[in-house]
Amino acid sequence: MVRRVDASTGFAAAAGAVGAGVLAGECAAPAAGCVAPPQAASRVPVRTHASLSIVRPYSALFRSRTGNLEQVRRRGAADLGSDDHGALVALTADHGVTPLPERTRAKTGGAAYRVLLDTLVAGLNRDLDRLAGTADAPRQWLEFDSGMLLLRDNGRFAATGIKTDSILDATIARILRVQGVARVIKPADLASADTASDPVARRWLHLLTPDAGVVLTVTPQPGSVWDIPNLPIAMHGVASDDDAHVPIILWGRGVRRGAYAGRMNTVDIAPTLSVLLGITPLALVDGHARTEALLPRN
Repeated sequence: MVRRVDASTGFAAAAGAVGAGVLAGECAAPAAGCVAPPQAASRVPVRTHASLSIVRPYSALFRSRTGNLEQVRRRGAADLGSDDHGALVALTADHGVTPLPERTRAKTGGAAYRVLLDTLVAGLNRDLDRLAGTADAPRQWLEFDSGMLLLRDNGRFAATGIKTDSILDATIARILRVQGVARVIKPADLASADTASDPVARRWLHLLTPDAGVVLTVTPQPGSVWDIPNLPIAMHGVASDDDAHVPIILWGRGVRRGAYAGRMNTVDIAPTLSVLLGITPLALVDGHARTEALLPRN
């Protein structure tokens, strides 16, 4: 059993031949769980497989729908040249996924939409061409990609005396009128946001770099996704709980069986594995060891 978590969350129980652990975790939120082995704790060999070329054969076990974590663990043990009980699987994901809005509406009756801003952005670019005097040679002043609005040529506006802030304020007002849009935030405002109580601002702050060229961040309502015309699929790529919640699973010797309430982050994985391996990081690391999910060392 794996409960959804916030690629920071908690722990849920599962079962495995050697022992398993499920930590729910912000690739951050309420709890899921941890499953552990029935055997006494022991240190696993400090030999790991992490490259994509190594991971792909294991992922094929899941795609076949016949594989399970115990098969992955055994395969890893063989590949590492370890005894069958000496390998541990640590599994998580780089993102969650927002369900199909149509399914959400059918199941909950709540508001969930496919949000398309392409038409609005195209209209804004035409308006900006008129302001900048480039209607005869249209430019793509604004570009929208997965919740990020980029302004490509601020210098021309400054030269014509047009203030970027006034353009952005008008743009924000128009975007907020689109069905399914919840928030529009300027990157400059993220620095002063209360990231402890505002997970959306926190996720955008962690994502953006100073040189990204992003002038606005746009977040859909919960349950809504960015629309791709003629491709009605479930999506990820927004700063929502659905997209931030991922499973974190530990399966193997040394993991304590049980369910643990609390919050966990994916950055807690490395410190936890360090304790399990009996090693000390050589530098400061983000995250904390979740020793409540581990059996005592011998």
